Amino acid sequence: MQWCGMIKEPGINYKQCPYECANQKAFWGVAAKKMAERSEGVVYAVINGTRQHWKDKQIFSAYMMDRERCGTFSVKALQKQIESRGIKSSCVDDPLSIRALLCLDYPKDALCQFHLTALLK
Repeated sequence: MQWCGMIKEPGINYKQCPYECANQKAFWGVAAKKMAERSEGVVYAVINGTRQHWKDKQIFSAYMMDRERCGTFSVKALQKQIESRGIKSSCVDDPLSIRALLCLDYPKDALCQFHLTALLK
């Protein structure tokens, strides 16, 4: 989900929101708090590995690499923080079930040419 909007013009941009948008911090802060308050049992979070999702007071970003993967950089730091609170975590790079959802819009794309049977494993 991407969101960026304001009362004055240009209003809500339904297509995209600049990563630097001032509204994002407040929006995602409240969204994360509400999700944490209501979560129980097994919780799944899907993050985009092409950009950083966890910052250490903005210093961590100076050392970030593009296209993060499980066990590296901010994903690893995020897992350590979660596990330090006694919560089990696991990470899966490019899960086929998510790729299948993303491929609904572009089924003929080369990245979408995988067998349905692979999803059942």
